[in-house]
Amino acid sequence: MSTRRQRRDRRHARDRLLSTLGANLACGYGVHDSIPDPDHPGYTVCTRCGAIYPERPPVSDLSPTNAAEYALRFFRNQQQSGYGIEGVTMHFPCPWCAARDFQVVRVIDAHEAMTVPMTCAECGRSGRWAHIVDEPGRTVTEFVQTGGDDAPDWLVPAPRREDR
Repeated sequence: MSTRRQRRDRRHARDRLLSTLGANLACGYGVHDSIPDPDHPGYTVCTRCGAIYPERPPVSDLSPTNAAEYALRFFRNQQQSGYGIEGVTMHFPCPWCAARDFQVVRVIDAHEAMTVPMTCAECGRSGRWAHIVDEPGRTVTEFVQTGGDDAPDWLVPAPRREDR
């Protein structure tokens, strides 16, 4: 049988790994609502479920300047909400700057939503979903850039540019 300390240490190790990967740490009550842990410097404790996890750097609301900032911002801004066949909604961040709610789509309406061009309110780049039939019976779908500045050099792979 493991002791309380062993369980806590395993939880710390798991949460350090998740924090390194930029994953959202969520408890059974939603996203952790945390305060600094006075017993463990560098860690916070969830006020809802009591989980202890490493402090995370604040996410900037500014456009990312490297791939790590982009990945962290992208995963924090990617969400889903609602429930049931009619109510599940996906919130996709901008593929260039990871701004929140670049495309908000109900899953049941995804096919129609993929035909509408989109423009990011933050970075001004626009794009659309391209459906390419490369051989009979095979369709490839990719997101292409149709307007705005070129993607940053550090964004690899960047959406292909297609000027209409």
